[in-house]
Amino acid sequence: MRGGVSSVCRGILLAAATAAAAGCFGGRLQPRDAHFYSLPLRARIDSLRAYPLHEQVEIYLVGITRRHPPALYLADALASNGPPLIPHVLPYLRRRMHPGEHAQLLYVFERMACGTNGGGYPLAGEADLLSAARAAMRATNDEYWRARMQRSLNAMEGQCNGRAVRAPEGTRDG
Repeated sequence: MRGGVSSVCRGILLAAATAAAAGCFGGRLQPRDAHFYSLPLRARIDSLRAYPLHEQVEIYLVGITRRHPPALYLADALASNGPPLIPHVLPYLRRRMHPGEHAQLLYVFERMACGTNGGGYPLAGEADLLSAARAAMRATNDEYWRARMQRSLNAMEGQCNGRAVRAPEGTRDG
């Protein structure tokens, strides 16, 4: 068959597209997540911090792995928890995951370090976090995700868009 797609090829393409869609949307959400993501956007952002830290991380991961488009808008709300969030994310960074999931978790720390209004939390002294971030970055062969993780790691180490991060007044480093 010249110039056309055979029925076998169409069937393979349809199966691949269906599998990809199932992977992106992942079926039904758990009741907590279904309720959270049924809220209007502003309510989601405002209410995330009402959940315990470990649940905030879980909700964010659902949002970046099972929602389309990914819920990256929650990164700032999650980052606003500051350093107490670190022990709740470390197990995920140490787990074998898609490099995009690691990159989006590190993005939360980039936002934490750089802040939304110029202030942030310096993370350069968080040895466990930086070690886990470097290990996650080394574990990927995907150049896009490696570069994205490197950008976040640079921010975590104190360089936000070419400027040094200073501790806000009244913090343990400020």
